[in-house]
Amino acid sequence: MKKIINISYRGENYRIGWFPGTSDIALRETIKETLRMPPDSCVVLKDNNSIVYAINQHLPDNVHLLAELRTPDNFVIMDDKPSNKGNSNNSNATAASNTFRGELLKFERINAHLANERTWLAWVRTALSTLSCAFAFLSLSNSSTYEVVVYILGSLFCLSVLFVYYTGWLRYNRVKLILGLSYSEMKNTFDRIGVHWIAKSLGFLFVCTAVVYWIGVFIDIR
Repeated sequence: MKKIINISYRGENYRIGWFPGTSDIALRETIKETLRMPPDSCVVLKDNNSIVYAINQHLPDNVHLLAELRTPDNFVIMDDKPSNKGNSNNSNATAASNTFRGELLKFERINAHLANERTWLAWVRTALSTLSCAFAFLSLSNSSTYEVVVYILGSLFCLSVLFVYYTGWLRYNRVKLILGLSYSEMKNTFDRIGVHWIAKSLGFLFVCTAVVYWIGVFIDIR
């Protein structure tokens, strides 16, 4: 059965509804989007008695709550021991807040981090597969003219192994850096190295392999 809550925010009233099975994250993001809050902010729901409610699908139907915007700039870290150092404590609190923000972002984007690591391992597998092709070509080479061509082709595959590995490593580090940024710090582009260079180089090697193969078949027929 559908539930509806009433939220007051900056002098305006909003009605937000959801159906059973809606995830808590989806509900929280829907509230933030409805209230037009920044993507890297947090929303806190309170009642008239200043009691904070956890945002989840089990909120009571037709409840009236007040929304508060929390951004990284107004997060406060309290120290159990008072001190007279003033600005020093403020700077330490800011540093601790930034560290906490970084760890929180990493936890919230754990699936993206794991996907990035899987992509990096896929690049490594591609490099190893290319290396196996290189050894296969090098094992066929000797002093004849045809086998020299095979040796050159195998050497090109060896160079492509380094190219593939290095490209995958750069892309992995770039994505890892981006995942540590807040939404406000992100750019419209990720500035990663494109994969079209890898596609072109491997495509060229595949064409050369086909040509060398047909040359070898022609030589055997003769």
